Parts: sequence; structure tokens; C-alpha cells
Amino acid sequence: MNYLDIRIGRFLRGELEEDEERAFLTWLSKKAENRHYFEETKMIWEQATKTRSPFSPNVENAWEQFLDKVKERPRQNYYPHLYRWIAGTAASILIMVTLLYLFIFNEAPVKIVTQHERQFNIELPDGSLAWLNRDSEITFKESKSSRHVFLTGEAYFEVNPDSRRPFTIHTGELSTQVVGTSFNVDAAGKEFINVVVLSGKVLLFNNRKDSLFLTEGEIGSFDLSSKNLTEKQNTDPNFLAWKTGILIFDDTPMEQVIGVLTEHFDVNLEWDESTTSRLTATFDNQPLEEIISLIILSTEAEIRITEIN
Repeated sequence: MNYLDIRIGRFLRGELEEDEERAFLTWLSKKAENRHYFEETKMIWEQATKTRSPFSPNVENAWEQFLDKVKERPRQNYYPHLYRWIAGTAASILIMVTLLYLFIFNEAPVKIVTQHERQFNIELPDGSLAWLNRDSEITFKESKSSRHVFLTGEAYFEVNPDSRRPFTIHTGELSTQVVGTSFNVDAAGKEFINVVVLSGKVLLFNNRKDSLFLTEGEIGSFDLSSKNLTEKQNTDPNFLAWKTGILIFDDTPMEQVIGVLTEHFDVNLEWDESTTSRLTATFDNQPLEEIISLIILSTEAEIRITEIN
């Protein structure tokens, strides 16, 4: 086991002596990378050891299994790929918790909650994959004849095919049912629930038993006020930017660019609304400050960050 990981584990469990804790805090304050490593390890540890009645995992065993997962990844690759590492490790830990649920408590529901500014990618007990956007929550329950997910917020799914057990996502008054496909469900808004299909076919239906089929490239919207279901071709290239980190603009008006950046980075931006500039560019996981600088250099727009939410 890695010495640093053992030390972090002991710190989280309150087992360090006074001089050991002082040395650990000194290490923590030396570099931003050290704080990043600790915070992300702490986040995963909390997810792996969080208790939910009647679930009481073996904390010591969970930590040992966590360290085994960390050990498998080369340390020198950690910082250049920080968030990919976090996502992969989080998935491994959540799989471990899932297995404990299934074997110890006989198909008890699995509940995953993300925090603000955090996303997780996880493998569900049936082999399906889910990516959860920030401030989202899913509860997964399966039986011999069905698979059910209850979603709050936004998530992208790649469903493991199983024709005998439909996979249904419940988002309040709207349900999305599939057998095996990939799609994004956005139930974070106050006006619409939107489902975008990347591959395969899905069935949407509401409490009034209205329904429609969606195929690749289509978006289905459920109006939370009128309760109507509508479908159209998806024309938003950035609907999955929260997962991929890639922002695409193709002769896009600056007002729309500002709207995308505001939502993606969860900030408030001030800009010259009289500008007629349009933007054609692709940004791949670049920080907001760098994106704004590039936009200012290539257009007449004046933009500045006024508040980070």
C-alpha cells in the first residue's frame, strides 16, 4: 500500500498522533496538488463509507479495498488526468458498495448523490453505466423482471441490453423506458424534462399515459406545466458538454455563447450586449478564464466574470 494513502486513511479516521497530524497538515498546505489529492480522496472515501439504514458496511474493509483500487493506478499519471482518475476510482468504489448491498441485503436499492461541482460515472449492478451531473441523485432498484432508476437532476446512461428486464428511469411525472441504448435525461430544469437519444430507441410516457418513441438524434420534451410531450431533432451541440467538457460554437451569436458558458461553468458573466459578434470555436476542457481570453482576442466582445456560484 502507498504510504500517503495509508496516512490519509488514518487522518480521516482520526487515528493520527499529534505530531503525525501536524506533519500531515504541513504536507497538505505545501501544494495545491496535495490539497486536490486529499479532497478527492476524502470525497470518494465518504461515498464509500456513508451508512444508510439498514446498510452498515465494514469500514476497515472498505478502506482496504479502496487502497487496492488506488494502488492499481500509476501515481505519475494522476495530476495530468485528475478528473478522469477521480471518475474511474469513484466508479470502482461505488461498484464495491453496490456489491455489498446486493450480496448482504438481497437487492436493496442503491442510492448515489453528487455534490455541487462534482460528477460521478458509475457502473450499476446490472452492468449499465451512468454519468451523474452535479447536484443530481439516482436510486437504482432491480428485480428478476425489471430495472428501475429514480432520477433527480441530470444523468447520461448507457444501458446494458436485457430484453427480459426493461430499464425505466422515473423523473417525477415522466418515465423513460429502454432495453439497451444510450441517452441523456435532464430533469434539473423547472419548465421541461428533456431526453436526448444518442443511440437506439426509447419510450417516453407520462402519468396520463401519453407516450412517444424517440430514436437517435431526437429530443423529447415534457412540459411540466401543460403536461404535453413533444419531439424534435436535437440541434444543441453542447447538450452533453457537462459530461465531455467539450464546448462547440459554430457561428453562434454572442448572447447564446454567454448563456452556454454561464450554465456550463455556473457563473455570472457581464458582457457588452450591444455586440454583434458571432463565435466559431471548439473548447476542449479548457478553464473559463482561458476561454474568455480567446473569445476576446477573436471577437469584439468584452466579457468578465462577476460571480462564481
